Amino acid sequence: MSNNRVLEPALSTLLAQALMAFQIEVDNEFEAQLARAGFPGFKLPVVFWSLLRHVDNVGTPVVALLERTGWSARELFPMIGGVERWGYVEVRLEVGRPVRRPSRDGYGSSRRLRGTSVVIPKAVCRRAKEFWPPIIAATDDRWAQRFGRVMIGELRSSLAAITGTDAEGSIADPLAAALEAFTREVEASSPVPMAVAANFLPALSADPIRVRELPGRTGVTGRPVVPALGRWSGRE
Repeated sequence: MSNNRVLEPALSTLLAQALMAFQIEVDNEFEAQLARAGFPGFKLPVVFWSLLRHVDNVGTPVVALLERTGWSARELFPMIGGVERWGYVEVRLEVGRPVRRPSRDGYGSSRRLRGTSVVIPKAVCRRAKEFWPPIIAATDDRWAQRFGRVMIGELRSSLAAITGTDAEGSIADPLAAALEAFTREVEASSPVPMAVAANFLPALSADPIRVRELPGRTGVTGRPVVPALGRWSGRE
C-alpha cells in the first residue's frame, strides 16, 4: 500500500487564492472601463482603492490619510509613492510648494513625505474612484451567481465571525481580514514574514539555484523577488 497522499492546501493558501481571484476579476474590468473612458494603459490593482477612496478631489494632507486609513507611515508612504509613480496622484511636499516632478524630491517613493505633504488626485484617479465601487459590487453579484448566494453568504458570515468584521460589503473584505489575521498570528512567532515563507522557501532545494529561476519556481516576478532575497540573507 502506498503511503503517498495529496496534501490539502494550507488555509492561508486557500484564502489568498480566493482573494486574488476576486481582485484579478475586478482589475480586468477596471482596466477595460478606464480604457473606454479615454485612459488606456492605466493599470492599478484594486488594493489601492483602500487608499485612494480617502483622497479628496481637492487634495488631502498625508496626516489626514494616516487618520482615515488607520495605517502607519511605514504602510502608507510607499503606497502614496506607488500611485504617484503610476500617474494617479500628484504630491506637494509642503503646502504652497510646487508639485514634485519625476527625478526630483523622491518622486514615486516615500522619500521626503511627511504629515504636511498633500496628495492631489489627477483626472485618471478621479475617474477611477467613480469606477471601483460599482465594479466591486458587480463582481460580488457574479460570484454570488457563480457559486450560489447561500454558499457565499455562509462564507461571508463565517469569515466575519472569525475576524470580528462586518459581514456586509464585498466578500473581498472578510477574505482580506481573515488572511491578515492569519498572517499576524504566524508572524508573531516566525522570524520570516509569511509571504516570504509561503512563496519563496518552498522553491529552495539542497542544491544552489539561480536567482533567475525564482520567478519560474514561485510564480512571483518583478519587485517582490529582491526584498525576499534580502530577508533570506538577513539584509533588508
